[in-house]
Amino acid sequence: MIQSALDHWADISKRYYAVIIIAALITAAISYVGASEAEIDTDYYGFFYPETRYMEEIRYIQSEFPGTATILILIEADRINARTVLEEDMLTMTRDLVEAVSGIEGVQEVKSVLDLGSSKEEILSSPLEYRGLYIDKELKYSLVTVELDAKEVPEDAVLVETFQKTVDKVDKVGGSDVTITGLLTWGYAWDKSIRYGLR
Repeated sequence: MIQSALDHWADISKRYYAVIIIAALITAAISYVGASEAEIDTDYYGFFYPETRYMEEIRYIQSEFPGTATILILIEADRINARTVLEEDMLTMTRDLVEAVSGIEGVQEVKSVLDLGSSKEEILSSPLEYRGLYIDKELKYSLVTVELDAKEVPEDAVLVETFQKTVDKVDKVGGSDVTITGLLTWGYAWDKSIRYGLR
């Protein structure tokens, strides 16, 4: 019985192979279009109805206790030429970065090594526990911390892209590197990688 069914299917396949191939191609094309338009929403609040008590409480907490979100900007000195982040031109670049990101909507406060002084000597004369918040022991890395008002900032993707564009406009010292990092950017990168993987 199975053999006869297989023989019958083989017969049909031989007779209508062109139709079967066309149907398979159409199915594959429809599947591809559907998969390419699929979107992943990482906002889990969307799973709840807006009028539920849970969402009302969330909205209340967000409005009354907004708190802050943080973006970190990591500055790396030119390792090949054994430079440090406290060289005059590196401090000037840091100052330009601080000024540039301070103008972004929602930025509450920007902290950097410049809070300790405007020159290498002034910064190094500060206590180690304060310096450690901004620079490493080898003086190869410097950290700029940007605190954001959670009520005023746009969604993560827009915020991170705005920061990236702003930082890209600042003239960089030759050999140095500037990276935007922190929890907001990790979430953004993860979301982008998932979306890209489905295309």
